Amino acid sequence: MPTLFLYGTSLPGQPDNRWLTGLPTSPATVRGALWRGQRNRPVLVPDDAGRPIRGILVEVDEARLGVMDLVETAGDGPLRRAPVLANHHMRTVPAQAWVWPTVGKMPRGWRKLGTDDWAGFAR
Repeated sequence: MPTLFLYGTSLPGQPDNRWLTGLPTSPATVRGALWRGQRNRPVLVPDDAGRPIRGILVEVDEARLGVMDLVETAGDGPLRRAPVLANHHMRTVPAQAWVWPTVGKMPRGWRKLGTDDWAGFAR
């Protein structure tokens, strides 16, 4: 089963967390920056020199993964699930996250958020 790093609307207390009901999660971080995308959703741009973005790790089955792929990528351009390195309990572990693939020019209307924690920002 794939391990996902989730940093936005799939976190506990957020609207898309329903896809994770009953699954164990563990806190983790991935270095990068958070942006607010066109659907008022967070978008992670991984960057080894970036700040540690807070999120969770969770293992999901293929059926949930398929639904989450549809939900996460709908309407946000080239947002895609890609490999990331997550910091978890003082070690680095491979995971996958939905990310913006480049650090270059971002779409018009998007803005970089000055936070490392979407759940705290979205309250």
